[in-house]
Amino acid sequence: MHIVFFGDQHLDSLGGAQVSMRLQREFLERAGHIVTVVAPRMHGSRPSSGSHGGASIDLPSMPITVDREYSMTWPGRATDRTLDSAMTRRPPVDLVHVQADFWGAFIGHRYARRHGIPVVHTMHNRVDVGIAAVTPLHRPVLAVLNAWRRVAMRGIGDPVRGTDGWAFLRGLAAGASAVTAPSTHFAARLEQHDVFPRVDVIWNGIDDDLRDEILAAAPAERTPGRPRFVWLGRMSPEKRLLPFLEAFVASGVDADLEVIGGGRSAQLRRRSSPATRACTSPAASPTRRLWRGSPPPTRSCRRRSASKPRG
Repeated sequence: MHIVFFGDQHLDSLGGAQVSMRLQREFLERAGHIVTVVAPRMHGSRPSSGSHGGASIDLPSMPITVDREYSMTWPGRATDRTLDSAMTRRPPVDLVHVQADFWGAFIGHRYARRHGIPVVHTMHNRVDVGIAAVTPLHRPVLAVLNAWRRVAMRGIGDPVRGTDGWAFLRGLAAGASAVTAPSTHFAARLEQHDVFPRVDVIWNGIDDDLRDEILAAAPAERTPGRPRFVWLGRMSPEKRLLPFLEAFVASGVDADLEVIGGGRSAQLRRRSSPATRACTSPAASPTRRLWRGSPPPTRSCRRRSASKPRG
């Protein structure tokens, strides 16, 4: 089977959806399937994660963040032509798997409609919650996004009216043959808001080989010492890192804290409260440490496993 993934961001960029898609690609290819990944070309300098023998179609794009890690591709006729031309060099497509919320979703559904290919759409996040975390103007932003969706996906599925986040997700699902979500809770919410009649739950999984390697190298017993907390993820407002740091400091807990991630970390200290700046200061107490940067998955897993026993 030849499956084409569509994402909002390049798989070498930092993000949970990208990690999930890389893992899916790896194990689908091991099972004998062909996977092609379609996403905006990346402008940042993050090293490649490797194609694992698969193919990636990097669409013309423009950077949308200061660090140039994230980018967007405009969903329109020019992109449609570029994509169709690139896909002529790939085998016939059996399934389109959209794992995007914005331009990647529009581009993927447009491609599937042009070629009469069924679509599975994975909902990775609630766009209304994410947008509300980064701007107080989330309602007008969602209204604009819904208007954009109606234009970009005109003729795909039944028309969906509305201006809120659930209307946006209903519109994305209108052209899908199946919808999945990574958790039972999110799937139930999607069904309650009539995004799709039945949402299948497929959790993001874990890299079995990496897990076995890490567990084999982990110490049998935990090194004596204070408790250790690890926060791992993208440093962006919707992940609520700053409230977590403030709560950690306010608790006065006698423990080590390690923060692993990337994204907007350069702005962390400038935007944080005095308590959080104390937590992230180079002169901070050894019980409160911040590690900046985005290590490869193997390195971050090793760092976490070093402080806990097997079993």
